[in-house]
Amino acid sequence: MRTILLLVTLAFVAIAEAAVPPGLMDFSSAGYRGGGVPLPHVPARFAVGPSGGDDTRAIQAALDAAGRLPLDAAGWRGAVVLRPGTYRVGGQLRLAASGVVLRGERATLVATGDDRRTLIQVGGRNDRGLGRLVPVRGNVAVGTTEIPVETAAGFAVGQRVLVRRPSTAEWIAALGMTNFPGPGQYKDARLDWVPGSRDIEWERTIVAVDAANRTLTLDAPLTTALEEKFGGGAVHVLTWPGRVRQVGVEFLDCISETDATNPQDEEHAWMAVALDDAEDAWVRDVTARRFVLSAVWIGQRARAVTVQDCAYAEPVAEEAAWRRVSFYVGGQQALVQRCTAAGGRRDFAAGHCAAGPIVFLDCTAVEARADAGPFESWASGVLYDRVSIAGAGLGLMNLGVKTQGAGWNAANCVVWNSAAAGKIWIENPPGAENQAFVDAATPSLYRAQLESRAGRDALTALARSEAPQELAEIAAAPAPGPAPRREQHPIEVRGGYFVVDGRALFGGSLGSALWKGQLPLGRETGTSPTRWAPGRTGPGLTEDLAALTERMRAQRAAIYWAFPGLWYDRRRDDHSIALREDADVWAPFAEMPWARSGRGRNAMQLSKYDLTRFNPWYFRRLRELADECAARGLLLAYQVYDNHNVQEAAAHWTDFPWRPLNCVQEVGFPEPPAYENAGQNRHHIADAFYDSTHPVRRDLHERYIRHTLDVLGAAPNVLVTLGYQFAGPLEFQRFFLDTVAAWQREHGCRVYVALQTSKAVTDAILADPARAALVDVIDLRYWQYLPDGQLFAPDGQGKLAFRELRTAAFGRDALLRSRPELVYRQVREYRDRYPGKAIICGHAGFGSIPVLMAGGAAAVVAESTLPRDGAKRDEAALLAFVAEHLATALPELKPMDDLAENAWVLAGEKRGVLLYASEAAPTIRLKRALPAGTREGLWFNPEDGTVRPARVEAGATTIAMPTAGSWLLWLPR
Repeated sequence: MRTILLLVTLAFVAIAEAAVPPGLMDFSSAGYRGGGVPLPHVPARFAVGPSGGDDTRAIQAALDAAGRLPLDAAGWRGAVVLRPGTYRVGGQLRLAASGVVLRGERATLVATGDDRRTLIQVGGRNDRGLGRLVPVRGNVAVGTTEIPVETAAGFAVGQRVLVRRPSTAEWIAALGMTNFPGPGQYKDARLDWVPGSRDIEWERTIVAVDAANRTLTLDAPLTTALEEKFGGGAVHVLTWPGRVRQVGVEFLDCISETDATNPQDEEHAWMAVALDDAEDAWVRDVTARRFVLSAVWIGQRARAVTVQDCAYAEPVAEEAAWRRVSFYVGGQQALVQRCTAAGGRRDFAAGHCAAGPIVFLDCTAVEARADAGPFESWASGVLYDRVSIAGAGLGLMNLGVKTQGAGWNAANCVVWNSAAAGKIWIENPPGAENQAFVDAATPSLYRAQLESRAGRDALTALARSEAPQELAEIAAAPAPGPAPRREQHPIEVRGGYFVVDGRALFGGSLGSALWKGQLPLGRETGTSPTRWAPGRTGPGLTEDLAALTERMRAQRAAIYWAFPGLWYDRRRDDHSIALREDADVWAPFAEMPWARSGRGRNAMQLSKYDLTRFNPWYFRRLRELADECAARGLLLAYQVYDNHNVQEAAAHWTDFPWRPLNCVQEVGFPEPPAYENAGQNRHHIADAFYDSTHPVRRDLHERYIRHTLDVLGAAPNVLVTLGYQFAGPLEFQRFFLDTVAAWQREHGCRVYVALQTSKAVTDAILADPARAALVDVIDLRYWQYLPDGQLFAPDGQGKLAFRELRTAAFGRDALLRSRPELVYRQVREYRDRYPGKAIICGHAGFGSIPVLMAGGAAAVVAESTLPRDGAKRDEAALLAFVAEHLATALPELKPMDDLAENAWVLAGEKRGVLLYASEAAPTIRLKRALPAGTREGLWFNPEDGTVRPARVEAGATTIAMPTAGSWLLWLPR
């Protein structure tokens, strides 16, 4: 049942707190050090003054110096004081050590530049450790601090523990979160809650252990009940050595510098202060002006935080979702008090499965654009205490499909003596209760509960703070050292291989997700360097590019294939062609290469794209990924176009920046689009899109290609190719190569270029000596020999996607099974013809060996749903064997046909011989004896990764196999 409360005005009077109303959860543990503890004034250790230039490195050097000081008995290292003045900060300031405070003394920080970053990031490392799992016994009511466990052994007073409530399929079904209404495809994958995606985790400290009754008493209540029928709960001892403690940011005015010509500019700093992997922290007296997203963002891994007397004002951003969220709390035990917001959309928001208690006390929003409150799933234990919202309402309710299936946004939350110009919506999910009260006898529930728990003196912790006067002499901050230079391991194409530090880079690959993305994470959505999840970093979110490339190394992935995403807004994952009615876009966002203009409205109800301007964040991310690849000796392959945007499903074109509705240029395409099949599901506009004779489109294509080269062309580990799924006809491939050639001449810089297109276009380009000279890599993945030896090599002139051609030929989106010898043949044909170029080929489900033995540089999964041949193989072990034993020799090895009768051979006069035999025959039969007498080497079994020593006697013309089956034999010189 729905209850609607329309509260217009309330008088907030500072009077003594009345008795605590019975039956309500205790919210008083919210805040710094668990509530009721005054924020400290930490002695200053270093001072910094404004330079007039960029002060990022000077301030960071002072913070780092403070972080190296020893902790005193109270857990402090000291404060860095910014003297009066204006500081221009082109980068990010990080507080990454415990006991450090950043304090302003009438100081203003101006976040300069076009990077959508957080200005001040507070936090340590996410190295959380969990002890053994101890199940909870029976049911545990909401609001309790006593937890019955199967055994109290191993628990002690003072230990930090984590209590987890699982989100089981039974609980999700009981809430009705598996049957979202509405049109569109993939509803279950896009919207339904997934078991494990809404787990609730509370961090608590044990204050008592009753071993006899097997009960733990915690310092703060649980905010959602633990129920046996829904999986109960579990307790773990918690360690977190890398988390920072006792840190603060205070008395600062922060401004994000924006493009004055674009009132909806978003290419500037998004958050003033963000905290994660932090506890016992605070932000006080900080004003944030013109930031896109938030004044203060408290991440899910932060706890015991107070934010007070802060303001969010003058936001410069689109009027859209995931913007203007003035104060956001994703963690637990957080207090936000006396904070103000102007022009926000989701003011005073609690985040996804925020565990609580969370308190917004005496906070005010004016000119609100959308309702305040949680906008993700199941924030529990949130108190809105004397909160005023002017311009919108406040909702604790079932949001349905909003925010990608947020559903129930709140549980066991309370609205207390609060007012809103719009409605205050209170709805109750099954098994939980949200409530609203108007109680003149108890002006503030939080204050009353705090006084009841900790005494009247605890209320002094809520008083306003005055900036301390630094009377003592403060040491000048140390000067920053030279900017660190990263070691690089550039790639060269030599002998048909990608060579790094004299070693062939032969391995697997990783690639960008085409369209999937989800907040919260619940399903595998792949990786993408240009996916933007505001306020969140990690796999499937805003990728940590250093961590991504480390994963590549661990997985022996040599190449990252990047390309533009299919559409920006996750609402389009429904594959509909509908124009959106509002700008409530869903994150994470697949950023486009082009920048929005701040003018007009596109299909998503955001401003239109300007195709002559480029998205600085998108290209900065690509360059950062290129740098990370260079630091680790990996290869970034960038596919300039995503051909799907102009082919196949009509939804691919609906939000695409080049659609006339979506851009400010006159690009000459029909509007509304001439969708096929009665306007429902097909659209093919590739022939017009890739028309390089059209003056407007030719200019726009050239601008885009040149900008890509401006950003990536000088990077030593980048390979550029025209497009994903062979973009464009032959003439456009020529146009692309000619544009690259002109750029190279102008910049005196060589760019590695791959041909990744149909066989017909590939052969035509390679038959042209001038253009063939620009090509370093030939990618064969878009054709394949079929089992009968016939070649499947569709052309389509770029007008149809490869998978459309497959479906037309075979009735399904998959190639017929090939044979290993045909994969070998395909690579050899081009390796022999173009020995100086690196050959990439789809392995047709047979793994890397056919490609390796034919002299190929990399084996990839071809762009299809490939049937496996059923053979067992250990690809990871093979790649490890190649890296350890063959990498230095491979650039000198070439395929040979005159050495063995029943084996594939790679050989080099000075390096050795590599043989592969896959027949069931007991021996490898040589056509002639190996040179250089007796040879010792290694056998490698690709089925199980076994490595054995090998010895071949001088003059031998047969080599006995260790066992039946397939073996590689490496005999170095």
